[in-house]
Amino acid sequence: SYFIFNKTIMGFHMRAVGGNKMAARASGINVMIIKVAAFVITGFFCALAGILNLSFLANVQGTVGYGLELDVIAAVIIGGTSMSGGEGTILGTTIGVLIMGVLRNGLILLGVSPFWQILIIGLVIIGAVGLDTWTSKQKIS
Repeated sequence: SYFIFNKTIMGFHMRAVGGNKMAARASGINVMIIKVAAFVITGFFCALAGILNLSFLANVQGTVGYGLELDVIAAVIIGGTSMSGGEGTILGTTIGVLIMGVLRNGLILLGVSPFWQILIIGLVIIGAVGLDTWTSKQKIS
């Protein structure tokens, strides 16, 4: 994904659309085609992951990953992806995933109940979004 995102024209177009749709459209990029292509590529790799999961485990459950949406959003935000769009890196997201994994594992080892775990992760997201908003305002001024 690093190669596609950073070394191909399609990747540059996706980054442009993710950063600013109007500017991408003004520079001649067909925003709708890029958005559809991004969803098609994502769907393809999700299907490929499901097939590989089936081949290794000989069993796939449709609910695998259910309830992890909050963790994924937190990991991406902690990794440095701007909520206003267009400013994320694969390395940053990987670091965010590691931080969230350590946080989740630490909460489990401490015996924190699942209710409080969700609350703590929600507070982490609020803090990360607040920090992102504050730093983007600092860049503007």
